[in-house]
Amino acid sequence: MGKIAVGIIVTDTNGNRITWLRALGRYFAKILSGIVLLIGHIMVAFTERKQGLHDMICSTLVVKGRPGEGSVDPTVFD
Repeated sequence: MGKIAVGIIVTDTNGNRITWLRALGRYFAKILSGIVLLIGHIMVAFTERKQGLHDMICSTLVVKGRPGEGSVDPTVFD
């Protein structure tokens, strides 16, 4: 629910809705991102597409947007 509150969504690298398996994988990959001094989360500041280690592992992106704006697939909000 926090992502909805700030208007961000998690998509695959093509801007499509992620599957529940990919979401589950991303959830567990966040644990790996935080194991060694949060290096996986700090990577966001230094990568071209602003991806953390967990996003790279699962081929996901966190994007800001609303339905009908930009290149985000509007069905992601369904």
